[in-house]
Amino acid sequence: MILVFKTSIKSMSELDNIASDMNHFLGEEATWNVDLEDCDNILRVVTDQYDDQQIEYFLLSRGYFCKALED
Repeated sequence: MILVFKTSIKSMSELDNIASDMNHFLGEEATWNVDLEDCDNILRVVTDQYDDQQIEYFLLSRGYFCKALED
């Protein structure tokens, strides 16, 4: 499934700061990216292992706003 979030990740340096943790958290089965050119800094995660609340909590615990967007 594809999960879509609005985030407060605003720069490549912020993205670089969480990339390793995010890869470790999601594992090899998931893919993700952040659109820094979008005004909502959209995070897209393709995963069958995690739900939106788990990903929101993960980013919130690292100091970033993260809110799932509805379809």
